[in-house]
Amino acid sequence: MSMIWCGGEDIDFLQGQAPTIQTSSSTFRSAYARCGINNPPGSGSFIKSDQFTAQTSCWLSCQFAGDMGDLTGRQPYQNVIGFGQFSSQNCLSIGGNPSNGQKVTLYKYDGTTWTQLAAEGGASFVSGVHRFDIQLISYGSSATVNVYCAGVQIITFTGDVSVSGMSNTDCVVMGPLNTNGYGVTSEIMVTSDDSRAYLGLATLAVNNQGTTNDWTNNTYTNINGINYSDANPTFSNTNGQDQQYEMNTLPSGSFAIPAVKISARSALGAGSAVSHLQLGYNSGGSVGFGSGSTKSPSGAYANLWQLDLTNPVISSAWTISDVNSLQVDLRAET
Repeated sequence: MSMIWCGGEDIDFLQGQAPTIQTSSSTFRSAYARCGINNPPGSGSFIKSDQFTAQTSCWLSCQFAGDMGDLTGRQPYQNVIGFGQFSSQNCLSIGGNPSNGQKVTLYKYDGTTWTQLAAEGGASFVSGVHRFDIQLISYGSSATVNVYCAGVQIITFTGDVSVSGMSNTDCVVMGPLNTNGYGVTSEIMVTSDDSRAYLGLATLAVNNQGTTNDWTNNTYTNINGINYSDANPTFSNTNGQDQQYEMNTLPSGSFAIPAVKISARSALGAGSAVSHLQLGYNSGGSVGFGSGSTKSPSGAYANLWQLDLTNPVISSAWTISDVNSLQVDLRAET
């Protein structure tokens, strides 16, 4: 298994239209997530994820709650979720159908025109929380796209999915939907292998102080809000200082852990004596930082993220016990 990118809270979707979150437990799996992303109504730009390494073949998975029936005959209805281009409004996505909003339909969009490519025979955008997986093979003029609901294939399309100026995908896009529709998306993953093999995405928020607390204004409640806020930051201006936090634990069960991701919204203060942030872990009392862990914040707040396919502290695969006792570590560096 290989994870490319994952996210499920507003901090992961701060490009394009500003996201809002939904905390009603009926719209996401509360054992895995603590909120979902509202698929916003009305006109405007997409919600966009963090940018990831460009892909021409990959999988996209999510949990989606929303009865799309009241979108029938109205626009926009096309973009529940899809493969996007970070630098434009181009995308390849699934959404409702003009004849039946509950009918999952595959579209491509060139920034101006939506083109319908295929539609399911049934109607899967119905009330409740449902798992969707989209397989993209060889983006371009001779691509294949397969769409699954709850593991069952509902669409297969082979043909031209390309639009002018887009040769690959490097972000996830969502919305907007019609003002009469709604949708909540959670547990969003982009993988290089079959995403149907993944049980889901668990969000582990910081919930206590860690072993080392050297930064200033470091109370964990300053940084663990479901809605992100830049109003009361934790900070350091000393090289080598660590700040660690405990996190909540994984859902119960027996499963493999293909990756752990850290998201940290960060900025560099004017005249700062430090200019870098390292993202790592305290695992079993030892501290480690993965490859590419040193980040360079700018003068404006932005989400800095890191995806570790193995535990960098012990250089081996993640285990459930590793993650359940893990502390996130933030280190200030020159």
